[in-house]
Amino acid sequence: MAYLAVKTQIKGRSIPDLLVVIGGSTPSIVIALALIITFSGNYGLNLYSTVWIIIVSYLVKYMTMSVRTIAAALSQVHISLEEAALNSGANWLRCCKDIIIPLIAPSVIAGWFLIFMPSFYELTMSLLLYGSDTKTIGVLLYELQTYADTQNASVLSVIILAIVLIGNLILNKLSKGNVGI
Repeated sequence: MAYLAVKTQIKGRSIPDLLVVIGGSTPSIVIALALIITFSGNYGLNLYSTVWIIIVSYLVKYMTMSVRTIAAALSQVHISLEEAALNSGANWLRCCKDIIIPLIAPSVIAGWFLIFMPSFYELTMSLLLYGSDTKTIGVLLYELQTYADTQNASVLSVIILAIVLIGNLILNKLSKGNVGI
C-alpha cells in the first residue's frame, strides 16, 4: 500500500491509504464489534473466538503506523535508482529485490515493531474477541491483576519487559547498532 501511494501514478491510489488511516483512527471497541458482526457466521465465515479474528483486528487498528513508516522510507528512494535498474534489463521484481527492499528494510523492521509493541499489550479488542484457546498476554495480565493474583501479574509484567529488552539487544547486535526499538 505504501508503494502504491508513493511510487505509482495510478488513479485511485490514495483509496487504500485512506482505508488504512480510517482503520487506525477508529476506536478499538468499534473495530471489535464490527468484526464480531462480520465474522460471526452470518455472512458465511465464522472466525469468532479464533486467533484469526484477533490478527485481523490488530492489522486493521495498527497498520497505519507501519504504512506511514514504510511510505516515508519509499519517498526517500529516488526514482532514478529504479529507472537505472529497469534500463539495465532488470524486471520490476528484480528491481524491488535488489534496490528497494534493501533500502527500506530498516523501516520495515521499525514498522513491524510499531505494530508488535501495541499488539503485545492491547486489551480493548482482545477482551471482546478472545476465546478459551486464544487468550492474549494483555487479557491474561488483566485477569491476573483484576481477579486473581497481583503478584503473578507483577511477575508477568517483568517477564514482558525482559523479553522486550532482550529482543532489543539481539536486534542491535544483529544489525550492528543500525536498528533498535
